[in-house]
Amino acid sequence: MSREVWSALSNHVDQKEQSHDLLASAQRVARACRPQVATMKPGEPYFSKADVDFDIQLDKHGDVVVLTLTGRLEGVACNVLQQYLVKVLATAIPTLLVVDLAGLMVADFYGRDILLAADRHAKASGGHMIVMGDGIPPVLADSALEKRASIKDALAELWRRRRMADG
Repeated sequence: MSREVWSALSNHVDQKEQSHDLLASAQRVARACRPQVATMKPGEPYFSKADVDFDIQLDKHGDVVVLTLTGRLEGVACNVLQQYLVKVLATAIPTLLVVDLAGLMVADFYGRDILLAADRHAKASGGHMIVMGDGIPPVLADSALEKRASIKDALAELWRRRRMADG
């Protein structure tokens, strides 16, 4: 990943943005992390979408942020995920977060630790984090992360907790 991308990530983490800006800035970071096929010169190797090892999609369902992870959560991908989570946790307090792991093929212990830390930070701010998806990699399935089978179940649980907290 280029120095400009890391610099942009660091600058964005330091700024507190409105929630509607969160999606746009996360999409800019995701585009910067992808191979730039459209700007390739003749003779350069071609990278298809299938060659991309890791991707994050960010979506909002009301006041719940949904991160959908696909590919391999290991190595540099863990750093990218950490930056997304820092941004989400800093801009939405209390944080209501769903992490969809159904598209993950592999995850390592560093990825698990990042998700566990995000869960602790969400709870410390009065929020909650739930992971969901079928076929969750074993290193994540055996963790203390709260799990639900579907996005519908995860959203219902977070909204139920929000109503309980609001009284």
